[in-house]
Amino acid sequence: MIAKLRKGKMYTFEHKIGGEKMSKTCSRCGVVLLIDTEVDRKCSTSAGGFIGAGAGNRAMDYLAQKQRDMDAAGVTCAVCGRNFCSKCMLTYGKRHPTSGGLACLHCGGQMTYFRG
Repeated sequence: MIAKLRKGKMYTFEHKIGGEKMSKTCSRCGVVLLIDTEVDRKCSTSAGGFIGAGAGNRAMDYLAQKQRDMDAAGVTCAVCGRNFCSKCMLTYGKRHPTSGGLACLHCGGQMTYFRG
């Protein structure tokens, strides 16, 4: 992992491998985060249409990948700028006192959409 300090905030990036762009990761579990539009695009297709030998296994693999993508949808803290995946937020998050949504796992601030 490469850590970059910008104006007192810590940003974590994945190593740049083989010319791929660097991706932001969850500050708690380290999963590579997806923007919500990427998740919508990936999950918009149906699981139907698996025919032939091993169709059940392919359908189960598709559903497992869809769940991993949904868990990797990211949110960003408006106060400290840290990014978290939706799985960590739903598992460890607590209610924000004023907004009614989930509070940041690090500072307790309000969460906003992750925009990469």
